[in-house]
Amino acid sequence: MEIKEIEKLGLKRSYEIFLSSKELEDLKATKLNSIAKSVKMDGFRPGKAPKDIVEKEYGNKVIAELVDEATNKAIDQLYKDYNLSTVTSPKINIKEFEMTAGLTISVDVEVFPEVEEIDMAKIVIEKKVIEISEKEVADSLEQMSSHYKSYADLTSREEAQLGDVTVINFLGKIDDVPFEGGEGKDFSLELGSKMFIPGFEEQIIGKKVGEKFNVNVPFPADYHAKTLAGKDSVFEVEILKLQEVIKSPIDDELAKKSGFDTLDALKEDIKNKYAEHTELLEMTNLKKSLIEQLKETKDFEIPASLLDYEVKSMWESFVSKKEHMLKHEENNDHHTHGHTDEEIALYKKPEAEVKAEHEEIARGRIKIGILLNDIAKKNKLQITDEDINSLLVKEARMSGRDYKSIISYYKGNEEALKSLQSKAMEEKIISFILSKVTTKENKVTFDDYMKSLENQAS
Repeated sequence: MEIKEIEKLGLKRSYEIFLSSKELEDLKATKLNSIAKSVKMDGFRPGKAPKDIVEKEYGNKVIAELVDEATNKAIDQLYKDYNLSTVTSPKINIKEFEMTAGLTISVDVEVFPEVEEIDMAKIVIEKKVIEISEKEVADSLEQMSSHYKSYADLTSREEAQLGDVTVINFLGKIDDVPFEGGEGKDFSLELGSKMFIPGFEEQIIGKKVGEKFNVNVPFPADYHAKTLAGKDSVFEVEILKLQEVIKSPIDDELAKKSGFDTLDALKEDIKNKYAEHTELLEMTNLKKSLIEQLKETKDFEIPASLLDYEVKSMWESFVSKKEHMLKHEENNDHHTHGHTDEEIALYKKPEAEVKAEHEEIARGRIKIGILLNDIAKKNKLQITDEDINSLLVKEARMSGRDYKSIISYYKGNEEALKSLQSKAMEEKIISFILSKVTTKENKVTFDDYMKSLENQAS
């Protein structure tokens, strides 16, 4: 077998492989010998037919298989000789084939770029150590106390105040015509809860039990019900009674309602949950910081096939969403559906500008993918059952689902399992890198940390 490198252009390689007629005849003979050992032919016992008769009967039939086998053998040898790591499957072309002349194959491949070793110790990552104080615990207990609240009738006064629960009857009208969903009987409305449209609750404050009055409020322009959006309404309201909110005492009984024996045990659980939550948030931040710094490492050529695929996928996704987004703007309901003006502006950009942005993003993603895979390969990182189980336990804890049901889900869903394995591999690589980089710890309070996240988001 002769292998020649015909062209080397960037990451693209072209090879020509030649197998001689003798090599082809040897393969053919091997295949015919295999057939002869088990074939049944008239006049002969199984496996006893003469080789010349077997060849006459099956010689031409093994040719197609022979070419496939010879091609596979040639490709295996090519990858071995040149230590190839290719982006996609090789493009193979049979240039010439004759049993008496030999087999000539052309092979085109695109290889992964060579990546220089990264000095991870030179990467500096700031890690925030979030301190959980008694304030966070007290805030959580206060919320739990409100969750287990009860109500008692108010008889000491008749005027509604902010924080009261008013039990009301109401009937909403537009142009003096009642509208669907605008009527309620014996409805409990906590003043200040912002349960109703803006301006409604404020007009109840100061009114007395038994009083009947009108509340005049406009529906927001982006209200979810298009028939009401932007229209002026009048609600006929009657206050039936006032109630006060009684929060549950913060004691062992509150803890028992939450599944704990004592208040101290509940407090400890709250601290642990805060720590776990902030640890996950900070790990996400560390990963982002690490990825950004890895992007700044020395550039290398990005495989064209990967770039084309990624850009094409991004563009198809963009086009499919564009019509949806612009339709919301046309109906003036994009805010109602959670879309911002910035998002709408994105879909109005010139196509050339969007495609350029897509390519830049795609290059970054592919570069990171190649870097991470290279680090995993050079350091022989592999996922274990323990890695997978750790993810499953984390998912069960965060989602509140049963651990066994989660395992059952992944066992029955091959695509989801592959995704889980990829995630486990990525986490292992990131954890490995973070163990090698220079980390500077910075202690911050929980409130300051959450504010910093809000500033990042804005």
